[in-house]
Amino acid sequence: MSQILNERSFNSRPTPAANDTAVAPVPVMRPRLPAAEEIFPYLSEIDANHWYSNFGPLACRFEDRLSAHFTDDTGCVAAVSNGTVGLILALKALAPLPGDLCMLPAFTFTASASAVLAAGLVPWFVDVDPLTWALEPGRAKDYLKSAPGRVAAIMPVSVFGRPVAVSAWDELSLETSIPVVIDGAASFDGAEVGQAPVILSLHGTKVFGVGEGGAVLSTNKALISEVHSLSNFGFPMSLERKAAGRSALLPGINGKFSEYSAAVGLAGLDSWSATRQRFLEVRDAYLDALADLPALQPQPGGCEDWVSATINFSIRRARATSLIFELDQRGIQARRWWGDGCHAAPAFSSYPQSDLPVTEGLVDSVIGLPFYVGMTRDEILRVRAALAECLE
Repeated sequence: MSQILNERSFNSRPTPAANDTAVAPVPVMRPRLPAAEEIFPYLSEIDANHWYSNFGPLACRFEDRLSAHFTDDTGCVAAVSNGTVGLILALKALAPLPGDLCMLPAFTFTASASAVLAAGLVPWFVDVDPLTWALEPGRAKDYLKSAPGRVAAIMPVSVFGRPVAVSAWDELSLETSIPVVIDGAASFDGAEVGQAPVILSLHGTKVFGVGEGGAVLSTNKALISEVHSLSNFGFPMSLERKAAGRSALLPGINGKFSEYSAAVGLAGLDSWSATRQRFLEVRDAYLDALADLPALQPQPGGCEDWVSATINFSIRRARATSLIFELDQRGIQARRWWGDGCHAAPAFSSYPQSDLPVTEGLVDSVIGLPFYVGMTRDEILRVRAALAECLE
């Protein structure tokens, strides 16, 4: 078993005594944002500035630091009120053709399709690659040949945080003239930045969170400016356009990023390196502990050099729904994070969809296990013991 399981830095707690009658359940997630003392200096700046929203100094600094984190350039980030709003604004900026289709994978969270509808487009659900669980450019190109209508946009999705190869999607977009908007909600760690916007969720449950927030990443600075404007009721943001006065040039919404969210985000960036390392340590210890259970396989790319706030496995010889029930009886929480697939939700089941054999296999064979910073050696071993018992 990994050395990390024996180190004090892993937050080990003693195993409960044999006569303990109650052992707390192992939660599927235990979110953790920066501590109050880490955020306080930034809150003091807000008090001094009397500036609380509307592209304040902390929000602008947060965007600059995110740009530096992901690129060697500036101006490549638009912070917004949440990830779903980021998807809506990017779609509105790139695909303003109401009623046309947006291709997206059925194996995704419901926010993807909600954003498509809110942007005035119609979700068209397609299947994913069995080797990556994701919609890949080659498969998307093939689907375009049999599209049930005009396709205004394509929305690939990061699968549980695995980074998306933006360069390949940029090539497809250039070839087809169809905009690509990438739902990279959980892919903060390792996100690639290109022309196609990648939208990150900064929700408190993500590997890097601010409570509620999102970010649009793109080297297309005109797009970033457009997203800023759309998030501010459509008011112009560039100096040239501001000269026209306070008049909405676009049909925007209020999707701005507050100074308080920026305070949490800046504190999170200060400690990101250490936070990331702790996630990696727990993940590697987890994978080591479960390595001798052949019925469990990490998600594609799950052993690569990126980390998310969840850990997901495919299972053999068992249904995910049944295994989740059996684990719950043993005090272990688990989830099918994307349920029966986005296409199966009552809100979206009437929209066009391709044949979905891969998705239908994944929704009942993929399980999210407990995973969080501070997870102890005993908790990991409890999960392993319960899995071994259930899978027998």
